[in-house]
Amino acid sequence: MASNNLNSLPLEIKLQILGYLLVTDPDGDAYYVDPMREDEERCKEQVKPKWDIQPAILRTSMTWYLEGVEVLYGCNAFKFRTAKTMDKFIVHINQSRLGSLSHLIRRVLLIVILNTALEAEEWISCLTGGLFQKHLPNLKRATVFLSHTYRDNDFEVPKNGRTFSREAFDGLGATFKKNLKADSMHFYGFPGRKDPSPA
Repeated sequence: MASNNLNSLPLEIKLQILGYLLVTDPDGDAYYVDPMREDEERCKEQVKPKWDIQPAILRTSMTWYLEGVEVLYGCNAFKFRTAKTMDKFIVHINQSRLGSLSHLIRRVLLIVILNTALEAEEWISCLTGGLFQKHLPNLKRATVFLSHTYRDNDFEVPKNGRTFSREAFDGLGATFKKNLKADSMHFYGFPGRKDPSPA
C-alpha cells in the first residue's frame, strides 16, 4: 500500500524526492560522484567529500527506478582519473536491466595526471576510439584538468619501459580538444595555458 501511495505522488514531488536522495550538489559542480578506484573490484558510486546519495529508492519499484536513473546519471557530475576507470564504469552501468544508461550522463570531470606513457595511450585510445561519441553523446559540460608528474628534464626518460615526450603530452592535449564534445567545455593545465591545477 505504501508503495502504491508513493507511486501516486505527482511527478514534481517525485523529482524533488529523487533530487534530495540522488543528487550530490543540485546547485552546482562542487561535489562529484566518484566511481571506483583502480584497486576496487567493482564500480561503486562514492560521493566525496561529504555528500551522500541514497540509491535504495531505485529498488522500491520499477516506476521509481525508471525516473530515478534519469536523475542519478543526468543531474550528477562524474569524476574520472583514468581512462580505464571510466571505461569500466560505463561498462558497469550499461549492464543495467534497462540496458545502456551512460547516455544519461550530462557532466564529467576528468583529472588526467600522467605518470607513464601507457596512461597517455589509454586516454588517446579512449578519445579516438569513439567512447565519448558512442557512450556519452549527451554531454552538456566537460571539465578536464591535464597534468603530469614529469619535470621538464625528465621528459624522454623511460618510465616503466616507455618513453614519454613533451610532444606526446602536447599531443594528448590536442586530442582532448579535438575529440571531446560537450555544450560547455573547460580545459585546465593544457599546453600553452596558465590555468590553475585542480585542488
